[in-house]
Amino acid sequence: KTITVSGNTTIGSSTHTVAFVTTANTSVTLPTTGTLTSKFGVDVGNGALTSITVTHGLGTKDVTVSVWDNTTPFAEVECDVQHTTTTTVTLLFAVAPTTNQYRCTVVG
Repeated sequence: KTITVSGNTTIGSSTHTVAFVTTANTSVTLPTTGTLTSKFGVDVGNGALTSITVTHGLGTKDVTVSVWDNTTPFAEVECDVQHTTTTTVTLLFAVAPTTNQYRCTVVG
């Protein structure tokens, strides 16, 4: 299907909203099947907790989670990930990360 938008237009549903900001009339083609994904990111670590709950608000347990070091070389780190609820995941570390040591990205 083709949707033509003009100016600032928001196309929404009960689970996702896709926003288009255009300076001229634009024709946008969206897939007729499949699912749109969203992304949430947050810095994690406080120097005390080894179990950290991340509230992503994506409304599904079908998410992919990556955790990586917040300093160069920004390497991905391993931790256990629990898909706790449809809006949260829990990260489990062997040693408590220092304040904002890691970045967590959730896609779903």
